[in-house]
Amino acid sequence: MPRRRFDTRSGSVFILAAWGMSFLSVMALSLGYTARARVEFVKRIEIRDRLRYVSESGIYDNIARIKTSNKDNPEMLYLRLVNDLRKDTDPKPGKDPVNMQFKPIGEDYVALSNARAYYTITDEGRKLNINTAGHDSLKGLLIRVAGLKEDEAALLAQSLIDWRDEDNDRAEEEIISNEQVYYQLGGLPYTPKNKPYEIVEEVLLVKDMRPAIYRAILPYITVYGDGKLNINTCPRVLLEALGMQQQQVDKIMTFRERKLSGGGIFTAERPILDQFEGVVYLSDEDKALLEAFLAQGLVSTDSDYYRITSRGNLAYRRESLEISCVVDRTGRVSRWQESFNIL
Repeated sequence: MPRRRFDTRSGSVFILAAWGMSFLSVMALSLGYTARARVEFVKRIEIRDRLRYVSESGIYDNIARIKTSNKDNPEMLYLRLVNDLRKDTDPKPGKDPVNMQFKPIGEDYVALSNARAYYTITDEGRKLNINTAGHDSLKGLLIRVAGLKEDEAALLAQSLIDWRDEDNDRAEEEIISNEQVYYQLGGLPYTPKNKPYEIVEEVLLVKDMRPAIYRAILPYITVYGDGKLNINTCPRVLLEALGMQQQQVDKIMTFRERKLSGGGIFTAERPILDQFEGVVYLSDEDKALLEAFLAQGLVSTDSDYYRITSRGNLAYRRESLEISCVVDRTGRVSRWQESFNIL
């Protein structure tokens, strides 16, 4: 009986067909995944654009409030800000004493087609301007907020000033008196800017600055304004950093709580010292110390810049978009930042 021969051609065709089916399946899955990814990408862009409109509503709502307060009654804006500071106590290192909880816009919130925007508003005038602050003020800030020892704080305070001043000399340094040499010996590939800070993040480039120190002082520093602290909104730790005694700081904080039901407001209409009368008792020593401090011209009763942060959320979505901007009293925007987040 003749032996039956196996047809190798049929086996080859079957193998090729199987490979072809596998290849087509992989291609179909790949195209399907790519299509889904593109659809998801387009959807995410649409969601981001929608969130931007929601977040912008928070920004422009507060810009309108600032402009209205500037035009009609500037004290009302400070009254609102002082309300957030009435329970201001000694802060923990790196923690801003201002209530930074996101507050709904308006009395409750703004709802825009299943979307809500939440905001915070901070007075930039309550912060220490690193472009104008003196050595003692910077050192006091670093000691009280960042917890540095006096020698380390003094060195870093001088480095912060060296970054912005116009010369290349390190004040009161005899061993390494040149700023450029000091940075080169520290292994840094750059030298001090010798120009004013443009953004607060620049301090991270300063020699001897560490991220932990930066995070601690960040809520207390700014590059906006004329350099005077707003006595109506500044935290006690900055008044102490400027050299005010604790007892006199207590008097100011008490005034801000007592004068009105919502908090006291110092105005420019009368000398600050006279406004304590009938509100907070001042001894002769208190008056002398406060008068000496106020004579230095380190504080004012007004501010020109505010930081608004608005976060937009959509119902049943994990995405959010946060906008942070700095505006002046006329509503002009000086800085605008956006961040898109997925929880």
